[in-house]
Amino acid sequence: MLGFPAGLLVGSLEILGNPTGLVRNIGSGVADMFSMPYRGLTRGPGEFLDGVRRGTGSLLWHLSTGFTMKLQLTL
Repeated sequence: MLGFPAGLLVGSLEILGNPTGLVRNIGSGVADMFSMPYRGLTRGPGEFLDGVRRGTGSLLWHLSTGFTMKLQLTL
């Protein structure tokens, strides 16, 4: 039996452009998109709007980073 998940090995192959890293980046951005506004909501309306701004920025940053890394590795 293998000591590591085979899906991670296949998912991190350079020839595929590291799809595991892409999914991890997108997942981090989506998590920030929801967690930052929620944290702000517990502190007040101004903090909620700041959380929405920061969460959206984080999602866009993670998306662009993930796709840029994927394109860079596949070209």
